[in-house]
Amino acid sequence: MSQDRVQTLLNFLRNELAPSWPKQAPELRAHTAELEGNFLVALGYSEDEVARDYPIWWKDAPLTVTAATGSIESRPRLLVRAIAISPLLGMLLKATTMNYAKALRSSLADHYVILTSTYVLVIDRDKDWPSGMTEIGLDGIDEGGSRRLLDLLGRPDVMPTVDSDAEDYEILALGDLEYYNFAINLPTYRKNLRATLKEEDRNRKGVLLEDLAVELLEGLKYIRVRRRNLRTISSEIDIVCSIESDRGNTFYTCLGRYFIVECKNWSGPADKNAIVAFKDKMAAARVEFGLLFSRRGITGTKSGTDATAAIRSAWDRSGLVIIVIGEQHLRQVAQGRDFFTMLEGLYEARRFDTRGEPPPA
Repeated sequence: MSQDRVQTLLNFLRNELAPSWPKQAPELRAHTAELEGNFLVALGYSEDEVARDYPIWWKDAPLTVTAATGSIESRPRLLVRAIAISPLLGMLLKATTMNYAKALRSSLADHYVILTSTYVLVIDRDKDWPSGMTEIGLDGIDEGGSRRLLDLLGRPDVMPTVDSDAEDYEILALGDLEYYNFAINLPTYRKNLRATLKEEDRNRKGVLLEDLAVELLEGLKYIRVRRRNLRTISSEIDIVCSIESDRGNTFYTCLGRYFIVECKNWSGPADKNAIVAFKDKMAAARVEFGLLFSRRGITGTKSGTDATAAIRSAWDRSGLVIIVIGEQHLRQVAQGRDFFTMLEGLYEARRFDTRGEPPPA
């Protein structure tokens, strides 16, 4: 590493990170976001490699951080979050730091960094928790501390732009392993999602979205994909699933024994006719729950008309729950969101007609 790089990082730590921070919330978040980006630049990453407002998920809630990544779709090298709590509130600062550390560690990156006005905490994902944490104090920070951070976090000679090492990563299982509801190989899923979104061939697009839907469904505990492209007397059902056991899970209990899935990787949103056709398939199969994977969502999300109205009508008149999974939902899973918890929330929002349902487009 060059002496200039050591000095640049040292200047940042002494002159930007250590001084007092704003106290008002709007200015504070803007300041911490700026610190996160400046820290990565001081480590040698270019502005093109700094992804600000990078979303991750923690306990099914969105959290924005700053990432150092060769591509917005690739596994980040670093995730950084700055937190502003007075060092006088030592216990609160430590508890908040640990909570953010766990949140960052729930996503797949090489290292995670917590910035405070008194220390920098570095978490190595490949080491056991919490022994994989390194704390570097800012009081009296010198070139040695700067070099240590550069050794741990500095920009590598080549920044990866794709997840080429998926086999080296564990299966993502959210929550206690004994009680998990969803588990998936996240790097493989990201790779498949990229392929699905980039495909231009009309027929191939549909097949890839069906494959992606199956990948997610098979990651759900107790869900079995029984049939694909099932031809009936009157129609074709893309995917047929069964619930093998609910184990006291109230969400699965509400769905019934079977449910069906439709996939629409169209250039535009699915319209009312698509919803009515799907509802007819559900009625013919005597199922009460259906999943519609539609990359572009559905029509009428803002006005409450057209396809959106047809979905509401299916519940009001026939007791059929149709959940729409759009591109942003697929991307949220790629960022670490629990697909089971997502479905549970969407189901309750549809059934009880609340505003908590994220828009499908």
